[in-house]
Parts: sequence; C-alpha cells; structure tokens
Amino acid sequence: MSLHEEVDMLRRIPLFSQIEPPKLKLIAFTSERVAFDAGHTLFHQGDAANAAYIIIEGKAEVIVEGAGGPVVVAVLGPNDFFGEIGPERPRCAPTPASSRSGFPSSCSCG
Repeated sequence: MSLHEEVDMLRRIPLFSQIEPPKLKLIAFTSERVAFDAGHTLFHQGDAANAAYIIIEGKAEVIVEGAGGPVVVAVLGPNDFFGEIGPERPRCAPTPASSRSGFPSSCSCG
C-alpha cells in the first residue's frame, strides 16, 4: 500500500477524519505495518498499553474474561481502530486475529 493509499485509509476512520492531510501523512509514514495469522493474540488483558492498531484487512475479536470464561465483546474489521497507548496503563482486553489480518501499528513502543 502506498503512502497516499494509507493517508486515504486513515481519512476514512472517524478518529482521524478531521486531521489535516500533512499530519495524516506523518502518521502513515511513521506507522509500522504488521500482519498476523488467524488465532494469533496481539495482546492480553493486563499487558502494557503500548500500541494501537487499525485493521486494513481481515478481522479481530475483542475478548474479555467473564465469570464463565472468555466472552467476545466485539468483532472488528477493516478501518476499525483498537488498542491503547498510555503510560503504565494495562490493556483492558486481549485481541486475537480471527482471520489473517494486516494492521499498521500507530505506535510501536519498546
């Protein structure tokens, strides 16, 4: 995907829709593109909140641990945004890819 295509993709996401094109270009340029196979868990509930993702293709499930076991609380698809970024803040839910998925990570903190 070209930088121009990534900027257009970001513009379609409500969170980014009002951001000026030069800033969207910077976000797209500094983002890291990652891909995950179905079943791969991106993070677990309680992990450090050090990355956020936008789904380009595929799907991901947001799962939380309920009293009776894991509960799927959302199924996300293309142009959906998920994850958390914050200092010393734990993740609120694990998110496994439910099909082969590609994501640009909006932050890739060590």
